[in-house]
Amino acid sequence: MLQEIAAFETYLKSIRRYSDNTVSTYVRDLNKFVLWANQYGISSWAEVDSSVIQAWFTYLLKNGLVPRSIRRKKATLSSFFKFLLSRELVPANPALTVEAPSTSKKLPNYIQESVLEQIIEDLKPCREDPWDKWRDWLVFVLPIALGLRVSELCSITDKDIDFGREVIIVTGKGNKTREVPIATQLLKQIAYYIALRNKHFNITGGVLLLTDTGKPIYPRWVQRKLKVLLAGYQVGNVHPHMLRHSFATLLLNKGVQLIAIKELLGHSSLAATQIYTHTSVEQIKKVYNQTHPLANNTKIKPS
Repeated sequence: MLQEIAAFETYLKSIRRYSDNTVSTYVRDLNKFVLWANQYGISSWAEVDSSVIQAWFTYLLKNGLVPRSIRRKKATLSSFFKFLLSRELVPANPALTVEAPSTSKKLPNYIQESVLEQIIEDLKPCREDPWDKWRDWLVFVLPIALGLRVSELCSITDKDIDFGREVIIVTGKGNKTREVPIATQLLKQIAYYIALRNKHFNITGGVLLLTDTGKPIYPRWVQRKLKVLLAGYQVGNVHPHMLRHSFATLLLNKGVQLIAIKELLGHSSLAATQIYTHTSVEQIKKVYNQTHPLANNTKIKPS
């Protein structure tokens, strides 16, 4: 069973050109399924039917895995069996008929504009600050300014920055690239950081953001750094994607069209972007209830 997983991994990397993070997630899900299935005497993918997959989902649910993660595992198995079916290694795709637990849509966590303004003011470095203070600033501000995923933030190189056209070329899911405009002032700050970084490490070019030891930053490093930078602020559970959510929500609340936000975020469909309309509606409700004279007028009774 592991041989087929290895072939699928190669297919995802070389043919579908999925990102390393996405491929790792697929492979991890499949390996966990194999470990579970082997306990029940299943030794080939042809032996796996819908009842086996359903039993695994039930096991995962009973052991505390959230429905959203189980639905992701179903998508993994469905893609994998589609791959096996195309190579005539299995008679059918059993994942298609399996019911995964439903999930309720959660509003994305984001930073309120007033809090965001305060954080930006507090974290903004001075010209005399060392290179790593400027690095920390960019780790926070680039996702806010460009709507980046954490993997996109980690992969930006100096060559991706077009200072003349004032855009950054971002490589997203499936190695798809998009151009995101960037403010002139922020470009100047990036250029200043690069000069400090190059002098500190005696380098020229390469990955934009480096750790203290000169290695490219990575998602878990970003997670830890943001927890430190945002400690003490009322922002809820700190995670890198919250900054991307904040970018989208801020633009929507300022009247930017949803289709434009979709392009900036690199979403493949508008459906993925529409969740931010719920956040905007919640903000409108809050403002209405705080400001409109009829919102809390108890004297007016319905007839």
